[in-house]
Amino acid sequence: MSNVIITGTMTAYPVENCITDDSGRYEGLTKREAFTMAAMQGILSHSFGRGDADELAVQSAKCADALLKELAK
Repeated sequence: MSNVIITGTMTAYPVENCITDDSGRYEGLTKREAFTMAAMQGILSHSFGRGDADELAVQSAKCADALLKELAK
C-alpha cells in the first residue's frame, strides 16, 4: 500500500493535461461517486429494480463510504 490517504473527493479517473474547473481540480467523478455508482449497479443487478430509490441511494453511498474507510487503513 502507498502512503497516500484515500478520500472520497479524489478524482476517480485522473488524467494529465485535462481541462480543470475554476478551482484547478479535474472535472469528473470523485472516487466516492464512482464507488457509489458501482455499488448501485451491483444492488440493482440483484434486485431487478425493486424497492425504494431513496433507500437504494443511501445503501449505495454506505457501501462506497465503507470501501473508502477500508482503503484509508
